[in-house]
Amino acid sequence: MSFLKVIKGNKPDDKSTAKVSVKETPSTQTGPKSEEPVYQDMPQIQEGKVSFHSLKLLPADDGLMVSFFVSNGLDKKINFENFPLTLLDANSRVLARQMFDPDVVGDVSPGKDKPCVVKFLPENIFVHNYPAQCRLILGLMPEPAPVPKIQFQSLPENTTETQRQELEQLLDSLPLMNNGELNISRLQAVISSKGELLATLILRSTSDREISLQQIALAVFDGKQKELARGRFTIEDLVIQPYKAVLWTFNFGVLAQGTEVDLTDWHVDFVE
Repeated sequence: MSFLKVIKGNKPDDKSTAKVSVKETPSTQTGPKSEEPVYQDMPQIQEGKVSFHSLKLLPADDGLMVSFFVSNGLDKKINFENFPLTLLDANSRVLARQMFDPDVVGDVSPGKDKPCVVKFLPENIFVHNYPAQCRLILGLMPEPAPVPKIQFQSLPENTTETQRQELEQLLDSLPLMNNGELNISRLQAVISSKGELLATLILRSTSDREISLQQIALAVFDGKQKELARGRFTIEDLVIQPYKAVLWTFNFGVLAQGTEVDLTDWHVDFVE
């Protein structure tokens, strides 16, 4: 599995709340027109409300760029005295939160949409990947509870002390997870003397409950995203304790004749 960059977060100022100033439209302006251009295929502006929509996220090495529109459904021009934002997923889980300079928005004319771009800094981001559905709200919601450190539930009896230390270092280097997740990471893949593809994986759980994996469907890919093998595995005796990691070797069977195998840069993904 390709390892994503680890992003850590610190605590922003929780006391900050959004303040919006409403300004009278200048008398020289006869209607709700402004210098902002007209955008096609935009959601209808909600009368009497200020809202955000049409989010686009662009991860960067030094943070997360978020572009969106501010919609002013009031009959007065508005601007923001401060601009605290929280990025949420579809389940209202906090993904990022940060206080921004209100100048990134400026004035928003009545009945208009205004484009805006902000950049969340790494210390204000709490996840390492982003769901397709996200939303922005004004204000700083509490940051998510930290995930306890994950440790190995058990290791094979023949594991040496040196191997144990190396595995623990590898475990600590893996990407951060959110609470309530199950993650798989590669450890080793080999072709056995029988021609079978054996993949040893690290399975990590950040659930506060035991996870019993009775069935799991996986596919192995090489560094060029070529699928080498896939399988649906029935596992009767694999139970992962809360905030623990286990090693498990999956036998994908003998590869199809003529399959070119390059395991220098392989990864595994869940499949249907």
